[in-house]
Amino acid sequence: MNSRPIPLRRFSGKGGLIGVLEKGRELPFEVNRVFYIHEIDELAVRGLHANRSLEEVIIALRGSCRMTLHDGRNEETVMLDDPELALYIGPLTWKVFDRFTPDCLLLVMASLPYEESDHLTDFQAFLKEVGES
Repeated sequence: MNSRPIPLRRFSGKGGLIGVLEKGRELPFEVNRVFYIHEIDELAVRGLHANRSLEEVIIALRGSCRMTLHDGRNEETVMLDDPELALYIGPLTWKVFDRFTPDCLLLVMASLPYEESDHLTDFQAFLKEVGES
């Protein structure tokens, strides 16, 4: 599977905790885009795609959701529910997000700017492309 949890370094300061990700340490790529997902309907299903080249690191800053990942052969399910644990997702990994809590706030750091042609949105086409790579 081309994904793995990334524990954030944690520092306790005056008035709160700080979770840290740095390029070359926890982050395996240079961040070229950051976005967040929030106010998600509890019954929503998001993702439903893979990226050909893009790498992502995702953190549930608040609340939680379930993420199902597929590499073309194996499937795994991960709960994003700890703001001190990030999830790395590599290229050619099919992802589906669901079971959002009403307060869910996801932060996504991406290795590349948005490019529609990098998206595979048909699962059968994804399986074919993974099989050919």
